[in-house]
Amino acid sequence: MVAAFLTLFLMACAPAIYPATTWDFIQQHRSQDGLSRFEWDDSLLPVLNQRAQHLAENLELNHDGLKDAYNASPAYDRDICEIGGKQPLDALPDSVGFGIVESPPHHACLDDPKYTRGAIAAYVGADGWVYEVMWLTD
Repeated sequence: MVAAFLTLFLMACAPAIYPATTWDFIQQHRSQDGLSRFEWDDSLLPVLNQRAQHLAENLELNHDGLKDAYNASPAYDRDICEIGGKQPLDALPDSVGFGIVESPPHHACLDDPKYTRGAIAAYVGADGWVYEVMWLTD
């Protein structure tokens, strides 16, 4: 009973807790590398929520549908870097951040000074994994 309640609680809270934790981790990483912090861009959230839901419903990380999402977003006229990650619902919320920093292409986006703004969203898949999507823009 307690395990079921905890799982339901995590599923309800994950879309808020995981992105905030990952965002903080990324900001710390960027500061440690001597770069300015990213500015949060609320205008990206509707598209990012849809992207995270799309990935969670398909139970995989990929860039399928990115072009359509980009064209429908307020960032359609800017350069973007899309970073996705997933982790088990019962994992520590910052494990996606660790994976992003360890991935050379993602690390390159995080350290590229042309990216100054961004946002992140999460969605829980039927497989019990949290799917996160972050966009960085210029």
